[in-house]
Amino acid sequence: MTDRLFIEAEDVWLFRDGKPFTRGGDHAAHSIFPPFPTVIQGAIRSKELGLKLVDLGDKDAIIRAVGTATDFANLRLRGPYLAEWDEPGRSVHRYFPVPADAVSLDTNEHTVRRASLPQVPPEGAASNYPLPMMIGLDEALTKGESGLWLNDEDLERYFAGEKVRATPADQLFKREMREGIAIDRALKRSEDGMLYQADFIRTKAGIGLAVDFVGYTGWPTSGLLQLGGESRPARYSMITVNEEERIPNPLPPKFFLYFTTPTYFKDGWKPDVNKYFTGKVEIAAAAVGRPSIVAGFDMTASRDSADIHRSGKRFVPAGSVYYFTTDGPASLRENLIQSAITDYAPEIGFGQIILKEWKNV
Repeated sequence: MTDRLFIEAEDVWLFRDGKPFTRGGDHAAHSIFPPFPTVIQGAIRSKELGLKLVDLGDKDAIIRAVGTATDFANLRLRGPYLAEWDEPGRSVHRYFPVPADAVSLDTNEHTVRRASLPQVPPEGAASNYPLPMMIGLDEALTKGESGLWLNDEDLERYFAGEKVRATPADQLFKREMREGIAIDRALKRSEDGMLYQADFIRTKAGIGLAVDFVGYTGWPTSGLLQLGGESRPARYSMITVNEEERIPNPLPPKFFLYFTTPTYFKDGWKPDVNKYFTGKVEIAAAAVGRPSIVAGFDMTASRDSADIHRSGKRFVPAGSVYYFTTDGPASLRENLIQSAITDYAPEIGFGQIILKEWKNV
């Protein structure tokens, strides 16, 4: 059993993408939505400290309660996912980005289906594609529609090869660009030339974020927590679910992975298959979305120091699809935390996958 939190904004949310946003830098802060798992784990760990009345001045007590920045102790998260109350207080259904291998059929109706499955390119075809097979060779070259989402049921139908109608992002949430001006706290007045803009997220009624978590006990079934930029309040409700993606063992001779959350690989877009699979497994083809570059700040550095910005990581976005072939028995390695395919923080939700057999139907 797993606790699932459904989190709704009290007003709007700001989930900055981690790009520099300091004095003299870019004047616009942009939001990633849904936010990265790092945002959610921070909010949940902070809530746990408050519920357990941990002294925030006692570093050792904090570590005993929730771990460190790189050691998450017993906490395990899956998500966050864009979600909607199906029956308020009882169940939630989630939305996922339209897979990167989708073909748009009708942009007025927002209908999509899977592209033709990977094939070996014709001999002599001019291409610098780095993998042995290509997706969509039987499709006409057209520009697909972006910003679409599929709910749980429609995603399964999509994987089965059916045509499905997607939900445009603006039916789930809106973006609001707001202006502000920096305040000189010492003088208690606005600072000259410090006008900025911030990209806020306003969700539609009944829309929020879902995240599954284990590791903490004694939480009230509903309450408030602070989330995102400006630590804005959000309401959460907790339900118990018994859902987990079942990974076939052994793996089918052909299979694909759909990433439900962002993932990070040390070699860029390409995972080290030997790290995640037993047996002989090879990548046949991939449809990878535009990377999200996420940085951060070194809070121990001076505010005016050039070293305050940490170098960014390039994450493979949710919705990316990888096709694999196996030669002989193969399986997902048993030591993978939460069966995640990622080189970074599998404990808190990165690298979550749906694995399906690749059938030539």
